[in-house]
Amino acid sequence: MAYPTLNDEPYPIKESRANSTISSEYDGGYEHTRARYTRVRKIFELTYQALSDADKILLENHIDTVNGAADSFDWTHPQTSVVYTVRFKEPPEFEYIAYNYWKTSFILKEV
Repeated sequence: MAYPTLNDEPYPIKESRANSTISSEYDGGYEHTRARYTRVRKIFELTYQALSDADKILLENHIDTVNGAADSFDWTHPQTSVVYTVRFKEPPEFEYIAYNYWKTSFILKEV
């Protein structure tokens, strides 16, 4: 399943990395840390400033197809063209801004 092609580009796109560290504190004030995973997963926060009604419907249909935040899908980063397998952290919410345009922000987590 691929992310739908929308007419609007997300702006801004925030990128971060999932915290993959486990740490244990000891009575003497020492701390032991190690990596939890062998790879680091990326997190993307996308904001669409002005989605048209048609793009909103496409995105809502995609959300329904992937069962909200349950199933993964392929998303192509619009700047780098790298394809990531991601899922929604939570299903997006939409805010009506004016003249049949919508604003939304949501987080995609690499799986």
